[in-house]
Amino acid sequence: MTRSDEATARRAAKRKRSVEEQRRADAAYDTKKWEAFEAACAGGGPHAIGGHATTAVAPPQPERVGVGSAKQTPVAAAQPAADAAAHPKDWKCPACGNLNWARRAACNSKTCQARASEKSAWAPQADADKIQANMQLRHRYATDRASLTPDEVARAEALLARDEKKRQKKLEQANTRLKKKKK
Repeated sequence: MTRSDEATARRAAKRKRSVEEQRRADAAYDTKKWEAFEAACAGGGPHAIGGHATTAVAPPQPERVGVGSAKQTPVAAAQPAADAAAHPKDWKCPACGNLNWARRAACNSKTCQARASEKSAWAPQADADKIQANMQLRHRYATDRASLTPDEVARAEALLARDEKKRQKKLEQANTRLKKKKK
């Protein structure tokens, strides 16, 4: 972003500095912003803020004095790839290539607005064969755990934990309905 001489002079006057002192202060501030950005990215990959990758954060732009100026530096080489640290369920728009958060149903690009494909929104439903296999796995886990492989044991325990969670949720819903009826 180009800072005009007039704006620099106004800031210098406001802070009771010379124009040259203000330019040095601006340059130091830009350097600190860049270092802070690099430090934020160092812990969690490119554009990592708060444990989740985002493309909304951009590195600070170096000061641009003028076209062909010695201060002008290429910014694209310093920027990491936007989707290098994407969240696993984030999706790339098939129409424009924009990286969208998993919760979005449509592309958030102002020029696109394409809908997310169904395959990226939710995992496919289990078919009848998979449901039957899961029921048999639960039964084998309850009756003959020694015959199961470690992967089957882990899968059966995950299924049973999910079943318990669903049972608890149904109980809570039933209790909520009973409380509403009593009122």
